[in-house]
Amino acid sequence: MSSEQYLVVLLVRIAVAASVASVLARLGAFLRMLMREERTLLQRTQMALFYGAVFGAGGAVRVLAPDYKAVDLGFAGSLLAGLTGGYWSGLLAGVLISLPATFHAEWMTMPMLAG
Repeated sequence: MSSEQYLVVLLVRIAVAASVASVLARLGAFLRMLMREERTLLQRTQMALFYGAVFGAGGAVRVLAPDYKAVDLGFAGSLLAGLTGGYWSGLLAGVLISLPATFHAEWMTMPMLAG
C-alpha cells in the first residue's frame, strides 16, 4: 500500500466517524442517555448496545470485504463507549464490536477491544 492509499483510508475513517457521530447525536434515546450525570446499569447496557450495533457493523463490513478497511472503527468505538458510559459499557461494547472478527477466526480481537 502506498502512502496515498493510507491517507485515503484515514480520510474515509474520519468521514465515517463523523457520520456515525451525527447519526447517534440525532437519536433521542441515545442523546438522553449520554447527557445524564448518573446512569443505571440498564442505561449503561443500552448505551453499549447502541455502540456495539453501530461499530460492530463496521467490523462486519471489514470482515466481509477484506480490501476495504476504512470503516472498521472498532477500537475507537470501544474506547468511546468506555469513556462515555463507564467500564461496563466499554467492556460490553468491546465484546459486541469484536463478534464479527471473532467469528472470522481473529481470536485476539475480543480481548483487545474488551480491555
